[in-house]
Amino acid sequence: MKLTFFKEETLAVKESWRFFREKVREYEDHTGRLAYLFWDTLRFSFRRPFEWDTVLEYLEKLGVKSHGIVMLTFFFLGMVITVQVAFSRSNFAGRAIVGAAVAAGLVKEFGPLLTGLLVGGRVGSGMTAVIGSMSVTEQIDAIRSLGASPIKKLVVPRFLATLVMMPVLTIMGDFWGMVGGLVVAKLNLRMSTFQYINPAINALAISDITVGIVKSVFFAIIISMVGCYNGFSVRHGAEDVGNSTTNTVVASFILIMISDFFLTKLFVIFIGG
Repeated sequence: MKLTFFKEETLAVKESWRFFREKVREYEDHTGRLAYLFWDTLRFSFRRPFEWDTVLEYLEKLGVKSHGIVMLTFFFLGMVITVQVAFSRSNFAGRAIVGAAVAAGLVKEFGPLLTGLLVGGRVGSGMTAVIGSMSVTEQIDAIRSLGASPIKKLVVPRFLATLVMMPVLTIMGDFWGMVGGLVVAKLNLRMSTFQYINPAINALAISDITVGIVKSVFFAIIISMVGCYNGFSVRHGAEDVGNSTTNTVVASFILIMISDFFLTKLFVIFIGG
């Protein structure tokens, strides 16, 4: 009886170890393919002909149409931070630092992070859905049969548009967050615009703004690469498109959160903030 139990337990451990190794190999395979796609995208980005009309079209699709949701989200985020800072301290202390707290929180951390999550959810999933549908209907094979590169036609315009619009949306989000905080400061705290803006300007350095922009560029690479990669991975019908779209949202969120931690650590080490 004891010998049988020992054998079953050993088989269960072996099966778990085999499953773990397969998952590791699967993730290694995905990482390698993703890195290869990124390298090809960089190569084709500098190769003629440059399709600026297509890039402009995606700048409008990816960036301009995302501005509304970014504006609304950051406007209320600025209001929330202002309320938290003002009423979590004594009345005088809260008023003195509220502008600085909103500016520092948005520009250094919440601005690029929240913009990355919003764009990853909206734009990244859209890239997967469109490219995945083209894969299912064999349009990508048709592009290859004409002698053109699907990466040049489909990935490069989306990559360049995301690379341009992510820093722009991050700066716009920071601005609307400051406006939201100012509204609460004036209506609820009876502060003047100068009392709110002056500490905010003093709290920010050029390096803080640079950190936010550099982070947004890294997040743009993650969003565009994961979105396009999962689109090319679609093989079977509409259900596979839906699964890949979900994978894009989850993977983008996780990679953005992980990279945000390591980027923050690097900036703290090299520039002190």
